[in-house]
Order: sequence, then structure tokens, then C-alpha cells
Amino acid sequence: MKTTVQLSPSFSLDDLTASQIADKNLLHEQYIVSGRVVKNLSELCNSVLEECKRLFPDIVVTSGYRCGTLNSWLKGAKGSQHLDGQAADIQCRDISGLWELIRQLNIDQAILYNTFIHVSYAGIYNRHQYLNYTTPVELK
Repeated sequence: MKTTVQLSPSFSLDDLTASQIADKNLLHEQYIVSGRVVKNLSELCNSVLEECKRLFPDIVVTSGYRCGTLNSWLKGAKGSQHLDGQAADIQCRDISGLWELIRQLNIDQAILYNTFIHVSYAGIYNRHQYLNYTTPVELK
């Protein structure tokens, strides 16, 4: 379902709830979000994602909020911050530059993967945790 709810200048609720898997499987639960989730998504967007978008305009959110069923289907962690609207997986062409920016921001957790970054924001509970889960590339 399309909405016009803006979470921040650059991101809408649609941007942070979009899921091809949910659409394909008619998982309507994905698009029924509580006020608390909307608040958390707005804080994530305004506190973290807007700065990322300003410096890396090609940034794409590949996963934001996930309902419990979708999170299970994606084999997400049982306590995933995606479930509360506190996390997003993002990517852009310059993933290493984006990683360096995120390391300077007030975030809860950032996990660097080979093709994307998981970033979360928990307000006053931010842990400032940075994890590198990239796989070294073998040279031939």
C-alpha cells in the first residue's frame, strides 16, 4: 500500500517498509506499522540516513522495517532492530566511503558486509558498535 508519510526530507514510510518478498507473498502485515515503529524509523532517518544521503546521494535502503513474519523468512535475528524500525540495510557505489562516514555518526550499531551496511539507531541507548563482517577476496 502506498502512503505519503514522510519520515524525513529524503525518506518516506514506503522507502523503509518496501519489500518485494512481502509483495510477492501478499504479506500485508509488513505494511501495518505502529506509531512507535514510525517514530523509530523517523529518528533513524533524521539522525543517520539523511546525513548518509547528503554525502552519498545514490544511497539505497534495501531493508528497513520488517514485520515478524518477513524477518523470519529472511532468517533475520530474533531480536533484530529491524522489527522495531530501528535499523536499515543500505548500499551505495562507495561502500567504504559510506562506512567511514557512519563511523563518525551517533549510531547504535553498524555492520559492514561486502555489499551493504546494516546501521541502527537507538537514541540515548546507542552503543557505538562497529563490526566488520566482510569476506576477504582471494587474489588469483
